[in-house]
Amino acid sequence: MRSRVRRAGGWSAIGYCSVVGLIVMIAGAAAPAADWSQWGGANRDFTSDSTGLADSWPKDGPKRLWVRPLGPGRSSVVASDGKLFTMYRTESDEEVVVALDAETGETAWEHKYAAPLYEKMTTQFGTGPNATPLALDNRVYTLGITGKLHCLDMATGEVIWAHDLREDFDATFLQYGFSVSPIAYKKTIIVLSGGKKGRIIAFDAKKGKVKWKQDGFDLSYSSPILIEVDGKEQLVILTADKIIGIDPKKGKKRWSHPHKNRFSMNILTPLWSADDNMLYISSASGAYGLKITRKRSTTKVEEVWSNNKIKPSHANAVRVGKYVYTSISSGMSGPSFIVAVDLADGKIVWQERGFSLSKLISADGKLIVLDEDGKLAILEATPEKLKILAQVDLLEKTAWTPPTLVGTRLFVRDQKTIAALELKN
Repeated sequence: MRSRVRRAGGWSAIGYCSVVGLIVMIAGAAAPAADWSQWGGANRDFTSDSTGLADSWPKDGPKRLWVRPLGPGRSSVVASDGKLFTMYRTESDEEVVVALDAETGETAWEHKYAAPLYEKMTTQFGTGPNATPLALDNRVYTLGITGKLHCLDMATGEVIWAHDLREDFDATFLQYGFSVSPIAYKKTIIVLSGGKKGRIIAFDAKKGKVKWKQDGFDLSYSSPILIEVDGKEQLVILTADKIIGIDPKKGKKRWSHPHKNRFSMNILTPLWSADDNMLYISSASGAYGLKITRKRSTTKVEEVWSNNKIKPSHANAVRVGKYVYTSISSGMSGPSFIVAVDLADGKIVWQERGFSLSKLISADGKLIVLDEDGKLAILEATPEKLKILAQVDLLEKTAWTPPTLVGTRLFVRDQKTIAALELKN
């Protein structure tokens, strides 16, 4: 394993040829102070408190601050303290954790390590890495597609501690590789190791020692969230066949509810709101609305509704008020729709074509949408209708990585490039 620092100036004159033409990298204004330090943003729900986003763009889209090459990977971009962190793969079977200057896109450091794909792994949807880094307390935590977990110094990329989940914890096999993004709880980092034992492990954030581990869950590809149910913290995980809640302090299971699909592939991150104690989950088998409450030491889970027409595949969902907005499809080759779902009863109140399977962010009363064909758009979504405010063909297909919003700056990537855009009004 090794880290490499590339000095400033290494990408000072890179062009990028795409459907929007040739773009030359330029420096922007001072980077915003806000961070997007983990999968899905501050609350892992793809919402942002950013304001001042433009309602319209020029014909060729929002201002490009910089664009530069980046290797393949589905890992999304996190931002902390003026740096960006993501992962990509090289042609020589290495995975790379890269730190970029958010202002210019120049490489601050790279950490490379060997990551040959394991036998019988399915590469139909790419060779990763897929999980998103976690930036916390001057450290960056990453999980590669073959199960290699690293804690790196945020300033230098030097390894602080590392584990191979397959070798160290008998996490034997996931068909499409490890895709679950690490999550922090107090002084621990929690990862889902998968495999035959379905192990969930909490590591000491500073030293990498195991604090607790829990076996017996058939894990899948969905990243967990932390919620608080009537004053009690719980870690919620969508496994291959159920949704579960566990105690993040010791790993003890508090509740479970079935959520099966024929492929045992649950991918989407659940959505939670303490306002009404509603948990929204969805997958290739449909969507559920669960009411979760506590009485004394017992957690009660009530299925309020289910809807097998809401099949978002690997798209994400955002909640705005009492509605969820997401992208659904009728199969790998069928049409896709952006839909509004009433959380009270699970009914689709409207659906609109025009975008392939999409990733969404909710901010400033708008939806930022990046579809898998590389189209970027700003939408106005209400329970009554969807209105397109601006859109542009920006990236190359297939763009499956969710965008990252930091202040009014948007960071996007496909399988070849990464770019910074200014969305300021």
